[in-house]
Amino acid sequence: MKEIVIKRSTGKFIRMFTLALLLAVLGGVGYAVNTSSYKEICIIACVIFTIIAIYFLIRFLKPKSLLVLSEKGFTDNSSAGGIGFVPWEYVKNISETTVMYQNFISVELKDTSLGCQVINISLDYADTNFYDALNMMQSFFESNKNA
Repeated sequence: MKEIVIKRSTGKFIRMFTLALLLAVLGGVGYAVNTSSYKEICIIACVIFTIIAIYFLIRFLKPKSLLVLSEKGFTDNSSAGGIGFVPWEYVKNISETTVMYQNFISVELKDTSLGCQVINISLDYADTNFYDALNMMQSFFESNKNA
């Protein structure tokens, strides 16, 4: 099998950046206009959403693929804490997990040598359907787990 790269959806990413920027601006405006005790809340919101907007901007300007599948293993860059490359021989099972209406690809590892027992991969910002990505990952795992 060839390498499969699952990229970020530019449209979803731009919407999230715009929302974070809008909330940061609203927090700043709320701070400037408000004369009551809500000023602290407004400045905290402004700082938090500015940091989030900067994170989205950096991710947009320096894009990384969310998930890369190859014969040797997979690379997880789906979150700020993405684990990176994981060889197939470390993987025990791949399944779907749903937490509060959000789907994750759950990768159960054979041991904790990578620092965790389960890796949950979110594909909310992916340009690929979640179930297509799950099926591709399971196919790669099944065909390469004993290689």
